[in-house]
Amino acid sequence: MKIWCVNTNITKFSKGIMGNKYIAANIVVTQNRVVAWDYKRLTPNLSVIEQGDLVLSYNESKTIIGVGFAISNAQNFEVGSFFDKTSEQWIDIDWIWKDIENPIRTDSIVKSGKELIYHGIVLPWTNGIDTNKLLLEIGKRKI
Repeated sequence: MKIWCVNTNITKFSKGIMGNKYIAANIVVTQNRVVAWDYKRLTPNLSVIEQGDLVLSYNESKTIIGVGFAISNAQNFEVGSFFDKTSEQWIDIDWIWKDIENPIRTDSIVKSGKELIYHGIVLPWTNGIDTNKLLLEIGKRKI
């Protein structure tokens, strides 16, 4: 199993064009999937994520709003034009935890001496996340 982080922070263009500042985060919570858009030539590549991989949904301010397992392969869908052409990919996720209001700070789950990469849409975090710390953080938030 690999651990991936998918950036759901698209606020730079979604507020005015799509009408909802947190549309990607809302999709995570309401539709049980992660979604990636091609934005400013940052091509989404959710196809590197395999069924059974652990997926963390990253949102603003270096926080995680969802943790779950990929249960489908990446799906592609061409959507309308926001700038020129935007492609969308998504993967269905079986969330073990998700919460926009009480996110997990990434600095609380990093392995000692490791640094997480934050630039990009799909980020490999297998070697950077301490899963014990992650489970402790989820446990603090579970109701």
